[in-house]
Amino acid sequence: MPLSIQSIHQKFQALQSGRVQSPQYILFPAATLKITLNSECTIACDGCFHQSSNEPFKRFLETRKLSVEQMKELILEAQVEFGVPLVEFSGGEPTLDRKALLELIAFCTGLGIKTRLITNGSLVGGEGTYKESLRPYLSPDLKNLSGIQYAQELKLARLTSVIVSIDVMHTSSQEEHALSTLQLHNKVPVTIVGLAIRNLMSVGFGFEPEENAGRANKTLRIGVTAAGDDYKPSFELVKTALGLAASDWEDLLPVADAKTYRVVQRKSGQRVYIHRNQTADIGFGKTLPINRLRGPLGETVYDRMCYHFAGPIGSDGGPNGELFVDNTGYVYTCPMGSYRIGSVHTHTLAGIVGYVNAGTPPKEYEVGVGMFRMLKMIGYLTEYSNSMGLAYQILVHMDPSLVEEIESQRSHSGACHTLGHSKKYLDMLTHFFENELIE
Repeated sequence: MPLSIQSIHQKFQALQSGRVQSPQYILFPAATLKITLNSECTIACDGCFHQSSNEPFKRFLETRKLSVEQMKELILEAQVEFGVPLVEFSGGEPTLDRKALLELIAFCTGLGIKTRLITNGSLVGGEGTYKESLRPYLSPDLKNLSGIQYAQELKLARLTSVIVSIDVMHTSSQEEHALSTLQLHNKVPVTIVGLAIRNLMSVGFGFEPEENAGRANKTLRIGVTAAGDDYKPSFELVKTALGLAASDWEDLLPVADAKTYRVVQRKSGQRVYIHRNQTADIGFGKTLPINRLRGPLGETVYDRMCYHFAGPIGSDGGPNGELFVDNTGYVYTCPMGSYRIGSVHTHTLAGIVGYVNAGTPPKEYEVGVGMFRMLKMIGYLTEYSNSMGLAYQILVHMDPSLVEEIESQRSHSGACHTLGHSKKYLDMLTHFFENELIE
């Protein structure tokens, strides 16, 4: 039996006996509040994290959508209760909700809260054939708004930072004129993404203020969500988009490797901060083959790491405390939607955080809260971020016949999502730690 399993069992026993001190908090969201503005999107990714519609511009059918005023109330509560310094807006494609997006950015600015936008670049770079393909589905205020005008509006609203998603799920290597309307609505052409980056740089994103210390505050970033066979072609798309955006890069892009972060810089001093998200195996998307899910170094589900569960947990919940609220009001502990812990229609954010820390959630959230607490404690006790991988190792140790089931579920809904929605797996892990270890 792997030493890691034996060791973690011993640590849990020590915790239960009082020989190891319990953390003050399991969750304290002092880092980021992440809000999904909408479920509409301009593309149909085959691995969407946010349950956005697979048909472009078709609203995901939900009965309760948060209003702008409700989102403002959440932002204010997050600042007052937890001192949250950053609010992140995603979707769907958040730029489709232009009025709400600009209003919320301005609201955060007025409170002294930094803001971050995650976009696929379709509207900030949209023009020509591509923009014409979108026009029938756009709201009146977007139909004649150019990409550069949108970039200027974001800057005037004092948006702090932008992350442009570029990878094989979001981006097509073909130019827009070579694609059919259906293809245009599946992925954003790399030429459009390159133009989006150019527009953002032209209005000043990429010049770093002195106070922008730390990776999270970089004003212009590229998010590369890729693993397995998607990894190298995704970085080729990044290189192409940057080449289209500008010609004076000092070092355009090194060969793709396992590094999580890298920086490219123009002679003007503008920088683009590139962040690799090794999370292609997390989310609600269509079935993805296993060769697209393994990590860049061949990692499997048993090596699965996530910074959300990295220990130790300090008095403020650690460096990774964040909450994600989708546009229907459900609350999760991360933007992948894996651990549903509550709803703002029935509880305040402070109330939700309170019962997560106490381990007393309402019945409908017992699995999400229970599994989040379980993985967080594994990270706390091991001071390592491999909580998910360890959890899967333990499950297979308890029942080797689960291997096929775990791999099958993982290829459909993701390693993290599978854990966060399985009462069976939570019960098995709870039993493992509450009973004597069987060799």
